[in-house]
Amino acid sequence: MTGLPAGGYQLTISFHNQQMRKSVQVDAGTTNEAPQEFVFGAARIESTPSGLMFGRTKVIISGQTPLELAEIPPQKGTVQPLIIRL
Repeated sequence: MTGLPAGGYQLTISFHNQQMRKSVQVDAGTTNEAPQEFVFGAARIESTPSGLMFGRTKVIISGQTPLELAEIPPQKGTVQPLIIRL
């Protein structure tokens, strides 16, 4: 963007259904940078034998092993147990 008046701005940045807000200061007559890192985790769920069906009660994670879960957003709270159906 060009032509923004100098001053403070609130950015809203979105990536893969994750949203972050960040305050930035824009200075006149220069290129202003506002780097933002999106932190994700990953998990692999395996079982022996494979083919285990599982699910979660409060979070929509379900599937059949082996299962790769990528780009899991960071969360605060307690870990809930998996519901395993044999």
